[in-house]
Amino acid sequence: MTKIQAVDRDKFVVRFDSHDTRVNVQVAAAADHTSMNTFILQAIDEKLSRGARIDRLLDAAENALTK
Repeated sequence: MTKIQAVDRDKFVVRFDSHDTRVNVQVAAAADHTSMNTFILQAIDEKLSRGARIDRLLDAAENALTK
């Protein structure tokens, strides 16, 4: 696998709704021994995965009810 240089990656600015939110992310990232960036990316991945799982569950429920 080719490692992508940081300068070649897409960038996105995160605006925290409060200083407390930033501190909470910083503390959680430190507890996981990771960077805030990695913590935020993992949170995004988990949110997207959860949404996909919910969609699959709803599809399965709908299919079961229509049989």
